[in-house]
Amino acid sequence: LRPRRAGAPRAGSLPPSDAEPSIPDLALGALSLKSTPTLVLIPEQRSKGWIIASMDAISTPLMPGRAELRVDGRPSGYTDVPEYGLGQARLPFGSASRLSAKKTPLVESTGSSWLGGSGIFKSGYTLEVSSGMDSEREVTVRDRLPIPVDEKIKLEVLKIDPEPTERDAENRLSWKLSVKPGETRKIVVEYTLSYPSGETLEYR
Repeated sequence: LRPRRAGAPRAGSLPPSDAEPSIPDLALGALSLKSTPTLVLIPEQRSKGWIIASMDAISTPLMPGRAELRVDGRPSGYTDVPEYGLGQARLPFGSASRLSAKKTPLVESTGSSWLGGSGIFKSGYTLEVSSGMDSEREVTVRDRLPIPVDEKIKLEVLKIDPEPTERDAENRLSWKLSVKPGETRKIVVEYTLSYPSGETLEYR
């Protein structure tokens, strides 16, 4: 990581004669971290995949700043690194454009309850994960079930196929799928929300 002041010339360059002297690059040090690359899809946010570098242990705290990213020695973009203490860290390393996911509702419904106040709202969706990679890869897919904000609203999961690898207390779901080149894997999620009859359910 080599912090650089915005607008500063690169090492070895000189500012124009009519300009005020700029602060040159100043290398504060170099740090090499061993990481595990992960392919991640979050179809609720975007259709293309992300390359995420996961580091289980950082021996030196990292200061926040701008960092240049390289994949296989080639520049892949820039990222803003937050402050990290000792421990785990995850950094995005750009887009995995040949990996995609599509989220399709099983029931087209927006706004208030489509069952007219019967007290049960049934919904769900499918996630289709497609790979144009050159080899079989493990992909992490992330999504989320609704979170009732009123204790009178109850969530019941009818079907999740395949079962998620992880599901936390905030109803965040995570699947780890092995996807072959040209293959499309499907995830199906179905659930109901029950609420007092005669009231309106706002689904946002």
